[in-house]
Amino acid sequence: MKRTLPVVLILASLLPACSGVPVQRTAEFEKADTNNDGKIVLAEWIRYGGAEASFVAADVDRKGSLNEAQFRQALRYNDEATGNGTARQQKVMDDQILADVKLGLSQSREINGWNIKTEVYQGNVTLSGAVRTGREKQVAEQIASGVMGVKAVFNQIVIKQ
Repeated sequence: MKRTLPVVLILASLLPACSGVPVQRTAEFEKADTNNDGKIVLAEWIRYGGAEASFVAADVDRKGSLNEAQFRQALRYNDEATGNGTARQQKVMDDQILADVKLGLSQSREINGWNIKTEVYQGNVTLSGAVRTGREKQVAEQIASGVMGVKAVFNQIVIKQ
C-alpha cells in the first residue's frame, strides 16, 4: 500500500492540468448533437443516420451516450458495416496520412514524436499524448497540418508540468 500512494498522488495532481484542455468538435459531431449538450444519445445518432449497432459498439463505457472520440469510432463502425468502396478508398488515404504524420513527427528535431499518439479518420487527424512545452504542441500540430490530405487537426496534446 505504501508503494502505490506516491503514484496515486502524482496521478491526482495531474488531473486538474488535463481537465482544462478544451475539446475540439468536428462539424459532424455538432450537427449530430441536436440539443448541444456535448454528447450524442442513441436517438440523436439514429436521426443523424447511424445504425444502432454502431452506437452500441462505440459506447464502451455503457453510459448511453457518445463523446467526440466515441462518436468518431461509431462513424468508423458505421462505414465498415456499409462496406462501400468510398469507405475503403478513404481508409487507404487515412492510412497514408497516418504514416506521413508519424514520419514527420518522428523526424522532427524540435519534438519527441514518440510521445504523441496519432489517429486519422476521413482526413481528420487527432493528436494526443503529452509534451514538455507549448512550442512542442504547436510544432506537432503544424507538422500534422502540413501533410497532404489532412482536412483538420484536433490537437488534444497536454503539456506536462
